[in-house]
Amino acid sequence: METGFAPSSSSPPAATESVLVVSECNQLAWSTAKLVLGEPGRYSPVLFFGPSGCGKSLLMATVASQLRRRCGMRRVQVVTSEQFTNDFTSGLCGRQLPMFRDKYRGVDALLVEDVQFLMGKRSTLNEFRYTIDNLVRRGKQVVLTADRPLSELHGLGKQLVGRLQAGLTAPLLPLDESARRRALQHMLDGSQVRLPADIVEQLAARASGDGRVLSGIAKRLIAHARLSTQPLTWEACWEAVADLVHAVQPVVKIKDIERAVCSVFGLEPGSLQSQSKTRRVSQPRMIAMFLARKYTPAAYKEIGQYFGKRRHSTVIAAQRSVEQWLQENAPLECAGGLPVRELLRHTEAHLQVS
Repeated sequence: METGFAPSSSSPPAATESVLVVSECNQLAWSTAKLVLGEPGRYSPVLFFGPSGCGKSLLMATVASQLRRRCGMRRVQVVTSEQFTNDFTSGLCGRQLPMFRDKYRGVDALLVEDVQFLMGKRSTLNEFRYTIDNLVRRGKQVVLTADRPLSELHGLGKQLVGRLQAGLTAPLLPLDESARRRALQHMLDGSQVRLPADIVEQLAARASGDGRVLSGIAKRLIAHARLSTQPLTWEACWEAVADLVHAVQPVVKIKDIERAVCSVFGLEPGSLQSQSKTRRVSQPRMIAMFLARKYTPAAYKEIGQYFGKRRHSTVIAAQRSVEQWLQENAPLECAGGLPVRELLRHTEAHLQVS
């Protein structure tokens, strides 16, 4: 069982059991979690962020389990932001705030999921901030998750965001192809469904990076395998899951690509449509043109018109340049020397197409 943390077990995994497969898409988050487990309380608060289906809840469950088993913690509280809000409201209305505070402040570790749902709830946010302050001051471990990075969590308030900036933050990206293949194989093995490696690889290549969708694909394949008296062929497998795969394929527009590139490269909206020729803008613009050709049906002329009324030949040249960068995994000056493959991976994660 590939979880990165869980001890090995001689018992077979349950059918379609969720598994945290460590890959490039979650390597930093996995390393951060190991730091937490190695020295609980030293790295606090910790924020894991990423889109739906990237494994945040699974990572939280794994960390909570290991805090109890490996670190011997008895009071590990794992809740959603909705549960925290409901408990606070009930305690406030029922005059039971001391009980509420004992529940959340008298713990060894507090793990709260989906903190983005606290945005705009002023009273709850104040209580939440005081709770985090209390735990961090006493050396307790706080772990949070959100569906977006800190730069997009302004609704939590400057004080709380400031506290999170003082801790550790780590992204989880949509599952990459390697993670999808290994996770799908794990889920099939748990139900004794044997598929040729090339079929699993093709399915993983076509699936989205959402772990929940991958679980649905595995369950569909398991059902078909049990109904069939013959070994499953590629055609039979694809017919069984094609509707699931197509249903979650994102519709990408040029403006979506522009927004994602600007976010990853730290550019102001509209920068890519400007006439600026500085590398800080021109290199991200070239990447945006490359992605527009890859993920949209737009013609060269349409892409050029969108990005500052440029000629179609400019888009062709941009595409060739980015392809050359990818072959060399060239570092880009506009991004402080980060390699182009890493930058593209983060951009595609924003688009949820990786």
